[in-house]
Amino acid sequence: MEVIEDPDPAKLEQILKDMIKPIRYFRIDVKGNLVFDEDNKTIGLEVVNFGYLKRLSRKFNTMLGLHGFKVRTEESVENAAQLVLFSGERAKELDKIEPVLKAGDDKLFRVDRFELWKNLNFKKESVYTVFDLVDPNII
Repeated sequence: MEVIEDPDPAKLEQILKDMIKPIRYFRIDVKGNLVFDEDNKTIGLEVVNFGYLKRLSRKFNTMLGLHGFKVRTEESVENAAQLVLFSGERAKELDKIEPVLKAGDDKLFRVDRFELWKNLNFKKESVYTVFDLVDPNII
């Protein structure tokens, strides 16, 4: 959800673990249109009805800022969210590419974990830590 500049990995991991502990699985609505994020140079699917994601993002940004991490201010957080598929330069005009998902209703995806990445190159060793969310079906 956020890019953090020059963090202390051990301190960051402990803070995130404490913050993520009460969060349960949740769903996101995804459209089939590809979008490009100019700031992070990522291509992804557009997420709609992302109010819960924005609330989590504000919570993470506030807590990480209080602990001395360099995060974006709330004003600079975009009014859109995306499910990241690719990191790199824009290969083609995305407007000319057909939607990735079949036409019809928006698709629902379940978020069951957060991953802390060292960088956005989508290699297996890029994942630093995985934080599993609470399964609401287990008491």
